[in-house]
This record gives sequence, structure tokens and C-alpha cells, in this order.
Amino acid sequence: MPQQARDVRNIGHFATGDLEYSIKSYEDFEMAKPFINQSLKNIGG
Repeated sequence: MPQQARDVRNIGHFATGDLEYSIKSYEDFEMAKPFINQSLKNIGG
């Protein structure tokens, strides 16, 4: 799991999903792109 990510399954949060990914810089965004693309491909089953 990337350093910018954390598991939120066992804590209260106002979102869907099990992962929180913090983007604080352009480099973080570049690292997150594959995860963003994967999540968009999985919308709708």
C-alpha cells in the first residue's frame, strides 16, 4: 500500500470504499493515477 494511503475499514468515515488516499503534491497525483483509473473502470460492476 502506498505511503499516502490508509485503510479506513475499521474507522468511521463519510465516504464509500475502504481506502483513503491523500494527494498533497503533483507527484502524489501522478502516483495515484493508476488507482483512479482502476476505480473508474470498476464503476457499475
